[in-house]
Order: sequence, then structure tokens, then C-alpha cells
Amino acid sequence: MNESNISSSLLKNFSKKYKNSKILVTGGTGFLGNRIRTALQQVECDILFVGSKQCDLRDEQKTLDLFSNNFDIVIHAAAIQ
Repeated sequence: MNESNISSSLLKNFSKKYKNSKILVTGGTGFLGNRIRTALQQVECDILFVGSKQCDLRDEQKTLDLFSNNFDIVIHAAAIQ
């Protein structure tokens, strides 16, 4: 089994388990975030990809406001430049 088959299988299982979940991807517009976006395109979830232009995570109030959306899953891919 090659790597793409494993990834596809994992995404199918993820999609079944977390169908219609609210997911936040911090760093969602960066290098890693764009790869996560590509991988999650086939998942049936409500996904928000956030970059530093949408929310600077160093700003406590903006971060608290973002997390007030009660996400089921947070994928933290943000990095400091």
C-alpha cells in the first residue's frame, strides 16, 4: 500500500467519524495550512482556515473571540515568522 492510499483511507475514516464537525485550522493560509486544506477538501465538515491576517493569535482578545465559536477540533499549524 503506497502513501497516497494510506492518506486516502485515513481521510475517509476521519470524514466518517467527524462528519459535520466544526474544525479550525490556525496557520491555515501558510505552507502547512495549505497542505492541510488540500488534504481536507474531501471531508464533509465546516472548516475555517485562519491566517495571521484574519486573526493574530498573539492578540489575546482576538484569539478569545475566535475560539468563542466552539470548534470541535483545532488543528494548530500556525508558526512565528
